[in-house]
Amino acid sequence: MIDTGADISLLKGDKLIGTTEYDPKGKVRVKCVDGSPIETHGVVEARVELNSSSIVHGFQLVNKQVDIPCDGILGRDFL
Repeated sequence: MIDTGADISLLKGDKLIGTTEYDPKGKVRVKCVDGSPIETHGVVEARVELNSSSIVHGFQLVNKQVDIPCDGILGRDFL
């Protein structure tokens, strides 16, 4: 999902394929749409496939309980 109001891109950890390392030093505290704070686990590099091309992008890794209606959010940092 693309969210032009989101400053950063998020990805639910249970959607990663295989063993993926992430950088816990890159974790941040963000505010959800409802105003509640969450802390991410850190930054993970993931490949986004768009039509016939793909782009590697850094996502903030969140757990599956984060209340977003999809597997991840492409924020303004991606755009």
